[in-house]
Amino acid sequence: MRSANRPDCDSDVVIVGGGFAGGSLAALLAGNGLTVTVLERQEQYRDTVRGEFLGTWGVAEAARMGLSDCLLEGGAWALRWWRQWDETIHPDEAPSASLTETAHRVRGAEGPVALSHPATCGAFARAAGAAGARLEFGVEQVRLNLDGRFPVLRYRQGGAEHVLGCRLAIGAGGRYGQLVKQAGITMHTDFHHAAAPHWGGGLAVEGLRDWPDDTQALGTEGEVMFIVIPQGGGRARLYLNYSAQTARRFSGPGKVTAFLRAFDLKCLPGGAEIAAARPAGRLASFPATYSWTDYPLADGVVLIGDEAGMNDTILGTGLACSLRDGRQIADILLSQRDWSPAAFAGYATDRARRMRHLTRAAHIMTRLYAEFDDTARTRRQRAAELMRRNPAHALFLVAALAGPDAFPPGPFLDYLAERLLAA
Repeated sequence: MRSANRPDCDSDVVIVGGGFAGGSLAALLAGNGLTVTVLERQEQYRDTVRGEFLGTWGVAEAARMGLSDCLLEGGAWALRWWRQWDETIHPDEAPSASLTETAHRVRGAEGPVALSHPATCGAFARAAGAAGARLEFGVEQVRLNLDGRFPVLRYRQGGAEHVLGCRLAIGAGGRYGQLVKQAGITMHTDFHHAAAPHWGGGLAVEGLRDWPDDTQALGTEGEVMFIVIPQGGGRARLYLNYSAQTARRFSGPGKVTAFLRAFDLKCLPGGAEIAAARPAGRLASFPATYSWTDYPLADGVVLIGDEAGMNDTILGTGLACSLRDGRQIADILLSQRDWSPAAFAGYATDRARRMRHLTRAAHIMTRLYAEFDDTARTRRQRAAELMRRNPAHALFLVAALAGPDAFPPGPFLDYLAERLLAA
């Protein structure tokens, strides 16, 4: 390692966080000749209940980055159908839609996929290492110094202190990223951005013999909104969204059993099988949150992925956003010598616009499917009828599949919200 007092750099780029955003960006940059170092907190990638749905626009971003093989290595499983069940309609009448039909909105992909988050991160890391990136795992206490000509990062690993200089430090540490505050970037967090704040929980299961492997499910009954994302071979990732007033319902010694039993619903065919499935990972629950910054940049620092701001996970767009962030940053770094904040201003503007659209879509989705009183049920019934009569009313759901660019310009989402959420 070079001394932090010297004016040269150990790497062109140091990426703090080797997950979905950081690992994919490292593979792309190293594969195009930049010297890259990745500092990752984990010793090895493990299931920490992150997103495992990648919309069609995210699949297309991976292809543009040359990383489609990494998705396959991470267990990418094609999803062909979407079903929406609800307590207000008979299960046989639940609407369905072809997920591959969104492909005509997105060039370069045939449809969305489910995948293993830790396996895909591992694939990105291996691709980055094969391209020449240096990967450091088990990194702790990253400290950023921006007082000199170049960013300098100090960290601990294996009980020893290390120092790195670089031209650019990239924060890709997720919602608990380590660079955002140290770079002086103001991040806003709102746990109550939706009219009814909610919590979410996730668990991987196996042993589903009868659930259709190509069908993603979403629905609401009682006090839960459920999501089932099959991953092939009888495996699935299960998610629940529920009221903040019942935030602790899946805690304590019996939380896994209680979580699975919550899927044994009248409106959900196959719910009993899900309730009896075998857990294949840990169960985690978390509050719905929205974080944002108007300017994910500082001298010598750029933020990407959830560290640059995140949407409510109910929409399932986090992984696709991470890939788009990385691809946009790589386009800038590989096309010009100017790496000042001004060079990334277009990225910041585009990301802010993108997140506004996705947040609006998530707000509609939360109000329709993650509220649980009589008023909410009446609202869902009315919205379902509007969507049945005119599919354009369902475009907020297309955001997860085709991305924010699928929406018409102007106040279209405001119109949708007014129509769908009217009393």
